Amino acid sequence: MNLLYIIYTHNREKVLEQCLSSLFNKNTTKPDRVLIIDDGSNLDVKNSLYQFSLQNSSNIPIDFLCINKNVFYGVAAEFGFRMASVYDPKYVFFIESDYIFNKNSIDSVIDIFENNEYGKNCVGFAGYDGPDFYKKEHTDKIYPEILRNDYGEDNLNRSIMYKPFDVETKFGKKQLELVSNSCGTMYFNWQKLKLLKQDFPNEFENWILRVTEKISASAPGSRRNLNDGIMSHGISWLWTKWAIKNNIDTNKYAGLLNIKPSIANHINGAGLNGGSLNEGQTFVESPSWQE
Repeated sequence: MNLLYIIYTHNREKVLEQCLSSLFNKNTTKPDRVLIIDDGSNLDVKNSLYQFSLQNSSNIPIDFLCINKNVFYGVAAEFGFRMASVYDPKYVFFIESDYIFNKNSIDSVIDIFENNEYGKNCVGFAGYDGPDFYKKEHTDKIYPEILRNDYGEDNLNRSIMYKPFDVETKFGKKQLELVSNSCGTMYFNWQKLKLLKQDFPNEFENWILRVTEKISASAPGSRRNLNDGIMSHGISWLWTKWAIKNNIDTNKYAGLLNIKPSIANHINGAGLNGGSLNEGQTFVESPSWQE
């Protein structure tokens, strides 16, 4: 399998329709399979998702995993990672359902993964990079503290991060930046991620399983809820350890890339990370943020 989409949703019926339409109608790249994880939506949304799966699975296989209780992002994300291990694609794109994708956006991600030196050396792309990630007090204080608390060290090279530079793609000139953060939407080279897991299996499991407390209470982060920021920092931290072991230049490359402007608009239509808002409202909007 070359490409797997894993889409998280919770009571986002109208926004989800726009998300799926933009994914499939604005990109020439098509997934080999789609997994929709419904995180405790109401019955009408569940029925709608089920009907969508039945109606479209003749073209692209669509699996529908229904969680009866709203378990929130951390547990839903762990379901997604476990299922990705079962499917074992080349690429897996984890997508929150309040993303509306731009024309050729997914195509651009695949192109950079396969034809760009930064894409070939990273493990994934951030869904978008929020404005607070650029604040010096955050990048110099808050994020290192999180990594030290969770993993016992902070080995990310922030001197190369958050500095956009131009690259050429099949779809025109884009700006890339090396980042350590992402929202819940992330686009991974799954086979590269497996290499990190093979070299650092215990660290990988601690990062993935922190929300379930299946590891001991004394393990770093074992009693801290998993969220998208912690997940992306964990990936960046683990990639750095892997890169050092495999003689990859961490003064040039990083684990996560971000495309500017963003490949999608994040409208935050309530749900996993927007529970305080009604569908269609927003407190986050990209395509891009200024430093």
